[in-house]
This record gives sequence, structure tokens and C-alpha cells, in this order.
Amino acid sequence: MKKILSLLLAFSLALSLAACGGSASSAASSAAVSEVASSAAASEEEETAAPLSATEPLRIAGLKGPTTMGLVNLLSMEADGTAAMDYDLQLYGAADEIVPLLMKGELDMAAIPANLAATLYQKTEGGIQAVAVNTLGVLYVVEKGGDTIQSMADLAGRTILSTGKGTTPEYVLRYLLNANGIDPDKDVTIEYYSEATEVTAQMANTEDAIAVLPQPYVTAAGLQDDTLRVALDLTCLLYTSDAADD
Repeated sequence: MKKILSLLLAFSLALSLAACGGSASSAASSAAVSEVASSAAASEEEETAAPLSATEPLRIAGLKGPTTMGLVNLLSMEADGTAAMDYDLQLYGAADEIVPLLMKGELDMAAIPANLAATLYQKTEGGIQAVAVNTLGVLYVVEKGGDTIQSMADLAGRTILSTGKGTTPEYVLRYLLNANGIDPDKDVTIEYYSEATEVTAQMANTEDAIAVLPQPYVTAAGLQDDTLRVALDLTCLLYTSDAADD
């Protein structure tokens, strides 16, 4: 069966226009793709595309946090009886938990980062396809207990806590650091954590902490600590940086 990948990209590099007007590393996810791809490709040639069941719930997997925020309206429609289908949504903490299920046909759709979607498409030779990109634009630099960060240049020499190594948060952060003359490997220290909740926990125990966080974790962390402030909107910075390059 040719499977469909519903891609809700919470941190997309293409997110900037609308906004200015969630994880395991991709290495682990790519390994999971490679592990399952061979058997999936072997059986796919003998299979023909089959329609989704009109009676069974649509099986959807999503990552905890912003990657799956775009499904909220869909689930609300199901709850009030206005949705076209029934949905079975399961949340996971890391993308490499989702990949094997999707490739084995145990899921109908999944909400995952864009770079992993591209890997899946290539590994399955189009057997898994992206059908939607949800560009939320929810990535921020937050600072605890101060106002020293007013621009990307102010990050030089600092330690940055972040999630999303090997996925869009890392790509966006590295791109913007480089665009502002800061070497991500030499001029700053970036500490990666597997989930945003780990970043917020580390911030709580670190004086003058700086972190890259997505919504809704920015709001949640701010409710727990009123000294936390949004220092930079990476969506708008990405847009202005791209505009300057043009």
C-alpha cells in the first residue's frame, strides 16, 4: 500500500512569511528509515495502492509539541462531529519511534519534521509522500533573568540550550548564527536535549540561561518563571535574513 505522510512542520525554513506579517536526532531517525526500507521496498512492488478505510479510524502519529499543534483543529472537528472521518491519534516523544510504524503500514499518516519527510520519500522511492506542510513559525530564543540578548550577535560566547539536533531547530539556529558572523562550532556552545521539556528543566536550574524553544513550551516555561522573556523571534529573523540576501 502506498502510504501518505502528512507533514506538519512546526519549525519550517519556509515558515517566515506568515509569522512576520517538537525529539531524537535525525541520525537515529535515518537509521530507522534505512533499517525498515529494504523490507518495505521488497513488498511494495507486489502491492497496489488501496484506499483508506471509510469505516476504520485514520491512524495518525505525531510528535509531542509543536509538530502536532496543527492537528488540534482536526481533533476538535472530530469531537463535535463535523469531521469527515474518525481519527486515532497517538503521540510519541521521538521521530524514530514513528518511522518503523509508518513504513510497515501500521500508520496511515504522521506529523514529522521536513528533513525526515524528505529522507522517507527518497528511501521508499515515493512510497511515502508529503501531503501538507503546516508552517507555524514558533521558534524563539528565550532568556532567563536578564535582557542581554537583543540580536543574534549577542549570542557570541554564550551557551545555548536547545532541542532538535539534526532537525529544523538546529538548521535554523546554525543558519542565523552564520548569517550574523558567528561560527556555531567555535563562537557559541550549543547543548542539545532530546525533548523541549528537558530544556525547560535545565533552564530552571541554570542562572542566566539562554535557550531555543518552540511554542507551546515558551509559554509554559514563562508561566513557571516570570523572569523568562522572549529575546528573539527566529521566524522573523529568518525572513529578514533571507530578504537581505536577495
